[in-house]
Amino acid sequence: MAKQAVLPLENGGMVDYSRFTNQDFLKSYGKLLDGLLKKAERGFDDLLKIPLREANFGSVVEVFLNKDDDLEQFYVFLEHLNAVESLDSLRGIVERFKPKLVAYGNKVNFSGAFYKLLKQVSVGNLTPLQQRSVALLRRDMEFEGVHLPVAKKKQLELINHRLSELGEKFANQALDSRKKFFYQFK
Repeated sequence: MAKQAVLPLENGGMVDYSRFTNQDFLKSYGKLLDGLLKKAERGFDDLLKIPLREANFGSVVEVFLNKDDDLEQFYVFLEHLNAVESLDSLRGIVERFKPKLVAYGNKVNFSGAFYKLLKQVSVGNLTPLQQRSVALLRRDMEFEGVHLPVAKKKQLELINHRLSELGEKFANQALDSRKKFFYQFK
């Protein structure tokens, strides 16, 4: 089935997304997302096993930045496909998976162990771009609340889940209103 997913561009350079909504594909999307999430979680857990003394740009930052590319790319594709095709089955897949994705994001963003590892990365002999990558990762984790007490992190996790639910609800309502809209030419 993976070979079927690589389709030529049609319709003047546009992908025919309806091909990705047949029942065979739809049945596999939830399992594929779960598998990609497990792979990303294993990658993050493996990253946390790096001894602090061995932390460097290549072993920590590069690995972190690339650890869940497959998950991110496929999830963005599914969200786009849902927006284009607007099928209840796709919407259900996205709605069921989103809380898992938010929980994974919370796990990463609130990881004190990863933040310690990141703080051990020496920036002295890095290129300016690499130094900026390290600085932004550290800053983002601080903005996300890595330093908060456990009770505040739990509260922030609930807020993140609620924001995700509201964002999904808003997107679905916008999609539904777009489906209902029509313009009649006279």
